[in-house]
Amino acid sequence: MKRIFWIVVILLALGLAARSLSRAFVPTSAYAHATLGTVKKIVTGSVTIAAAAESQIASPEDGLVLPANFLLKEGQIVAAGDVLARLDPGQIPFEQKEAQINLDQVNSRLAGRLPSEIDLERMQNNLADKKKESDAGFLGKADYAEYELQVAVQLALATKERADLVLQKSVLENSLANYADQLKRLDITAPYDGVITSVLAHPGDLLSKGQPVANIISRELKIAAEVNQDDIAYVQANETADIHFFAYPDKIPAKVKLVLPSSDKTTQRFTVLLDVANPPVALFAGLTGEVGFLAGEHDHVLRVPRRALYNNSLFVANNGRVEVRAVTPGFLTLTQAEIKSGVAEGEIVLTENLDLLRNGDRVSLTTDEDAKK
Repeated sequence: MKRIFWIVVILLALGLAARSLSRAFVPTSAYAHATLGTVKKIVTGSVTIAAAAESQIASPEDGLVLPANFLLKEGQIVAAGDVLARLDPGQIPFEQKEAQINLDQVNSRLAGRLPSEIDLERMQNNLADKKKESDAGFLGKADYAEYELQVAVQLALATKERADLVLQKSVLENSLANYADQLKRLDITAPYDGVITSVLAHPGDLLSKGQPVANIISRELKIAAEVNQDDIAYVQANETADIHFFAYPDKIPAKVKLVLPSSDKTTQRFTVLLDVANPPVALFAGLTGEVGFLAGEHDHVLRVPRRALYNNSLFVANNGRVEVRAVTPGFLTLTQAEIKSGVAEGEIVLTENLDLLRNGDRVSLTTDEDAKK
């Protein structure tokens, strides 16, 4: 009898211990309430800044770099068309000057009466007198015809002399244009507004055509974001965006300039070009960061913390027990999830240790602050 008593005592103790252990191992979870509010759809991506153009400046012709007018130096800000250096023109300036002198002389002769034209005018006046003598019978018709032939020959000479001068003028003008073009081709110029990053040639260097002279990057910057193909449909031209460059603490407002129509073959991500008007901080090529696009906004919808959503299900606490409910999510942000069906306003949804919970399990609720301790 005594033995049976102790067996009963031991069994009761084991039962109490098991009950205490079961209570001790009830999982805990932070919770939140399903509430009505606004959910904004934010599409994120990585963003980088690069120079819109980067290239080498090459020598346009063979030639010796002159020390005069040599303006190439690292860090120099240049404008499109600026002459940065010149090649030795050789005899071109002298030939150009001689051609200009000859052209001035030809123009001067063309501006006045040519000697052949003066002789023609004199002969035409004389022919008029001969006509009167012929009509009066004092000059034979054969003699008059001879005078008339001489005037015609002189007219041809005068016409040819002026035509030869006009042709000579055209040749000289073409020569001058050619000399000017040759001199222009000896100028080493900036292809666009930019900054010289390195200098590869110096005064006295003998360059060959196409030889690199300097490297240049454009002052215009290209701000490009990379967005996953699953989200690119939400990004449209002229939409607003917020950029956070890692070098600066504050977000910078931007606008979508263009969505390029094809994705990268390796990453399958799409490139979105952004425009930042009047940036509050200095922007440089090489800056990186992240960007968020406001893709949509749903007002007065049911929402829960994003971390409460687990495989399109919510874990609802009901009288200390877990109810696993399939739900229909809507917009998803980094912190919130819109729920279209499956839960009601005010219900308690669990937000932590969801992988430890099963439908019907007991659960102990704790606040977010307690869960973080």
